[in-house]
Amino acid sequence: MAKLKTKLTAALLSLVTLTASPLGAFKAAADSTGKYVSEVYIAYGKTESDAKKWLTDNGWEPVGGNLNAGKLSFWDKAEKVAAVMGIHRTNNAEEAVTDMAVMNMKGGYSFQDYQILLDEKKTEINAFLDTYVPVLKEYRDNYNGKGSPAGKARADLAHELLNRFYDGDPNGEYAVNDTGKPLGDLLLKETSHELGDQYENMTDKAEHADLTQILLESSGVAVLAVEQALAMAADTAKTTWLERLTKISGVSLANVVKDYVPEARGQNLSPSAAKSLMQSQFGDAAAALAAGYGDVQQDLYWYLSFIGEKNLVQEEDESDEDYSARIEAYFDALKETDEDYYQDAVENFNNTARLYYTLESVEYEGEWGETLLDFFIPESEAYYGSDADNFLPFAAVLSEGQRAGLEFLSLYALLRIGAGTEEAAKETLPDVQEIFKDAESISVYSGINRAIFRDGVALTSQAKMQKNMGKTDWFDSAFDWNGMGNMIAYAGAVAGISAIIGGAMMLSKSNGRGGWFYISIEDTKLLRDQTKLYKTYVEETQLQVDLLVSEEGLSHADAVKEVGNEIGIKNMKAEVSKTRSEIFNGSYGRWLTALGGVILLATAGFEIAQLAKYYNCTFTEIPMLIVDEADIVSYLTDKDGNPILDEKGNQKKNIDFDQYVYYDVVKSNRQAVGQIGDWQNGVSDYKKWGCGDAADLNCDCGKQWLAMYVNKSPEKGNPILANSLTYQTGSSKTPANCTRGLHYFCYDYAMNIADEAYAYNDDKGGIYLFWNEDAKAYNTASAFSKGQLALAGIGGLAVGIFGATAVMLLTNKRRKDEPEAPAAA
Repeated sequence: MAKLKTKLTAALLSLVTLTASPLGAFKAAADSTGKYVSEVYIAYGKTESDAKKWLTDNGWEPVGGNLNAGKLSFWDKAEKVAAVMGIHRTNNAEEAVTDMAVMNMKGGYSFQDYQILLDEKKTEINAFLDTYVPVLKEYRDNYNGKGSPAGKARADLAHELLNRFYDGDPNGEYAVNDTGKPLGDLLLKETSHELGDQYENMTDKAEHADLTQILLESSGVAVLAVEQALAMAADTAKTTWLERLTKISGVSLANVVKDYVPEARGQNLSPSAAKSLMQSQFGDAAAALAAGYGDVQQDLYWYLSFIGEKNLVQEEDESDEDYSARIEAYFDALKETDEDYYQDAVENFNNTARLYYTLESVEYEGEWGETLLDFFIPESEAYYGSDADNFLPFAAVLSEGQRAGLEFLSLYALLRIGAGTEEAAKETLPDVQEIFKDAESISVYSGINRAIFRDGVALTSQAKMQKNMGKTDWFDSAFDWNGMGNMIAYAGAVAGISAIIGGAMMLSKSNGRGGWFYISIEDTKLLRDQTKLYKTYVEETQLQVDLLVSEEGLSHADAVKEVGNEIGIKNMKAEVSKTRSEIFNGSYGRWLTALGGVILLATAGFEIAQLAKYYNCTFTEIPMLIVDEADIVSYLTDKDGNPILDEKGNQKKNIDFDQYVYYDVVKSNRQAVGQIGDWQNGVSDYKKWGCGDAADLNCDCGKQWLAMYVNKSPEKGNPILANSLTYQTGSSKTPANCTRGLHYFCYDYAMNIADEAYAYNDDKGGIYLFWNEDAKAYNTASAFSKGQLALAGIGGLAVGIFGATAVMLLTNKRRKDEPEAPAAA
């Protein structure tokens, strides 16, 4: 077994040395002749040629033509501002862009909804920390010598491992409560969660870990490594959990329940009542342990099958040294004949052999047999993992800290830790120190884009996109050649011109009579005198007619004819009417003309206001990152597909901030060349908002910004072939050499960059961008990259070496305790 330990240590060493390099070290420089697109950039320019020259001069490869259909430039009224795309190339499929999408300023995204998700996740983490505090306390107590000597040795080992990680860089770009301290030292003091409100008012925050932030923003495998190390240091009892398990093996739960559930003391519980009480206290932990039964059993069966097939079973009269030599000879020969199979076989053999001897060394009597090995491989072939109640004794003997750490510690690891002794831990510590002596510590945030936890991230969804698709500001829709605003303007112009024409016609009939806004005194006096004269003449004529009728006996008609003034009356009446009409036309004609002018002025003002609003929109912050809700949120359902609701009646969520599904905004040279849209509202705030270099395909002068985003996850597509990028105008038909196009978030169809919903005109009949992808590319870009996987080896390293050492010590101790055979006579 000693040689097996050497092989184990070498294998773990080769794994852990990878962690000395951060994730970025695995990323090669971009290849200008590569087949894939690795980076995308947008250059602004006065002309398309200017933009392309800027790209070339700054190390970018221009692609296609002008993407901007915004409006005329203020640099040169005869030309549009140009936006041209530039790319970098790579031959590494893992660095390739796999998708490009577009979001518009008034599209379906929300900063607030994303912040709500972050808050919900923090609430979830804090609820977990409420139950996890015992692990931290047991680590501290053991490290400070308050537990057993074995616990102290395990805590020292855990401390050494935890100090391989540090809590970020306080001066880092996205640092908030980073302390920069090694975790082993940092966690020896109360965390922010344990301190509660007191933490916010502390002046020495750098002495206390913000564990909520660490769990939220660290890589999952880094958290697992830290949790494994902490769990190894838990348990302050004088005995190990496997030793405690041995003592209650085969004992009725009714006889031991009082030792593990305080409220059972003094009661004479029946077996069923004792079982129910144990279930209420340890049921969840027992279920978690039971879930690992199959994995342990499968590895044991693999080991037995392997040594049987390869004739590697230790003979009864074969010494350990001879057996070890025979195994080593087998694997040496295998390496020569089949190196690929050798790598898997030697790793599986080392792990399962350690597991086998661990279980064989622990007495655990029951219906299955005499040892813990019999529990996992019973002669009856029963499967004890099918009933979590079989693990109630396991859960009960674990310390509170060990139970709290079950989410991060497998049954397999617990078995190896439980076999440990003080001597084993002390022997392992120098090995670990030797492995790490030349290795640099790693930030717990290594490999994580912490920008996803800061401002500038927006959440989108198909529902949000559908709700906002095609919607624009009311000014945008009103100021259309057929829009309501222009209809009002057209009607106003017609009304104003009609009023002016009508007033002019009235004035032409006024002979200069009538005031501008009132009837003049002269016109009033003239009309009064004429009316009085007409009235007097009519009265006098009437008297004469009446006299002739009464005195001369003439008929009324003859009397009128005799007086002879009928025509005179009519003429005088017409003269009065004419004067009255001239005065009215003069006065009201001027009124109408003035009103027409006012209407025209108001219409012009309305039109100018619309133009100012239309061509000078208020820009808002451009999200630096966008993620689809469906990629980071899943809604929980029961086995029948029905929603699982929380106490408020909302469906429960599983939130996973997988950094690889976020889309990064494409950057531009806005700040390098100066703001093209300096006159536009909001653009001047871009730098303050943190999006000063975020590209707008409309060059800050469209109806709204139109931003492009890229993603490198294989979940979003295959690597984009650089030579396939096709700039196309006038048709949305996918070119023959392409398979996909630049699209809206949550949609697949190619979108028109020049759509008048976003730009002021579309004189090219549509602008589109298409590409083809390499469906055969080997792309493993995911959360489990080499650097990230290596982080997980740190936690497993201690468990591995510690477990191997413990098994050897236990095995040697057991054999030494056995009486030697009597000497031959």
